[in-house]
Amino acid sequence: MKFYVVALSPFYFKPFRDRLYRHFSLIAEKVDLPAIVYNTPSLTGINIPVDLYVELAKEHSNVVGAKITFDNFSYLRRLVFEVKSIRKDFSIFTGCDDMVLPALILGCDGVIPALGNVYPKIFVNLYNSWISGDIDNALKLYSIVLKISRIYDYISSIPTGIKMCLHILGAPVKPISREPLGVESEDVKKRLTEILSSIQL
Repeated sequence: MKFYVVALSPFYFKPFRDRLYRHFSLIAEKVDLPAIVYNTPSLTGINIPVDLYVELAKEHSNVVGAKITFDNFSYLRRLVFEVKSIRKDFSIFTGCDDMVLPALILGCDGVIPALGNVYPKIFVNLYNSWISGDIDNALKLYSIVLKISRIYDYISSIPTGIKMCLHILGAPVKPISREPLGVESEDVKKRLTEILSSIQL
């Protein structure tokens, strides 16, 4: 089993670019593990610039990848072309479940999906279909992913939503998260049940 560090940018305080570079550089220098730099601006309030990824990839061999939970296709395109032009071994993953196939088409290496906790085989089979050239099956599975991704339109948080989905499907998981997240409402549970019931596997 291989271990990685997944490093977020600081939140609440929003450092300038040079301090952001120092933040990730210190992590890379102090840990004896490969590091993935995670960009999730909706949660941190900071969108990591593409040129900062380029600089980190040049300077730190153990900065090996990026997870991008940012639904901006142009940003992802720039990241793929600019970082992979200098580091072919640099892995780029989307964290947006509903962008998995466009991301693969663009040249990303895969997806780290929250819904992979609920339907892991769909994402694994979609990826394998794409890699093997079975585009028809990849498209079929992607249409299912888009239907499942509707849960994000209703849930109050990813932890509570994913746990509620697992609970609805009969997994031995309590649909409760630590406060202040708590548990999804009965109305949300009803909507999630409708979405999950509509999925034909």
